[in-house]
Amino acid sequence: MATLKQIEANRKNALLSTGPVTDAAKAAVRFNALKSGIDAASQIIPGEDPEQLKTLAEGFIQSWKPAGQFEQELVDQLIDDAWRLRRLRRAETEIWTSSIENHRSCRVHNPDAEAGTAFDGWSNTLSRLQRLVTSIKRSQHQAIVDLERLQAARRKAEAQSAEPVNAALTTSPEAQTEGAEQSQLDPLPPHREPSEQHNQGPWPPVPGLAFPLPAPAVVAEINNEDRT
Repeated sequence: MATLKQIEANRKNALLSTGPVTDAAKAAVRFNALKSGIDAASQIIPGEDPEQLKTLAEGFIQSWKPAGQFEQELVDQLIDDAWRLRRLRRAETEIWTSSIENHRSCRVHNPDAEAGTAFDGWSNTLSRLQRLVTSIKRSQHQAIVDLERLQAARRKAEAQSAEPVNAALTTSPEAQTEGAEQSQLDPLPPHREPSEQHNQGPWPPVPGLAFPLPAPAVVAEINNEDRT
């Protein structure tokens, strides 16, 4: 059991704990509640906002709703690719801006050819940057294809596993009992013997008679002929 001195010392130590101090540590803490494998401490470089990365990650997770480790890793790949594309766009803008501003300070400066002059001085760098963008977009496209295929297979398996349950519900004992009770309430159709099907006519039916009786007019005509 802790003594009073130990309890007091623990209270003083708790007051000294102020949480993360550095920007990298604070960025990492922001992702504690985010269900993603993205590591903010290793993703953020100077000049980038960790909150923007968090917002980007939350948007991808909300859109794809990954289930399981493999789907989560693919979503993390999409987040990483999207973040790197944003970084390269910013880098390209900075290259253009820096080159144009440097040429403006030169003695020979043509304001109508600033973009061409800037590109001529940084064409190799911009070409390497474009190759990086193309590679990241290719990775992004492949991750989307794999994720769509994986989620489609998961949904199909979930639908197939749900079919036996639905079938069992339709043939449950309760459903069978209700069907039996309903059949008892429904009236049965009248039963007729085969011989009675031919015993139709104006005379009362005669049991066992397999042919119809003649009409009264026919009987009277036969009697008159016999008298003559």
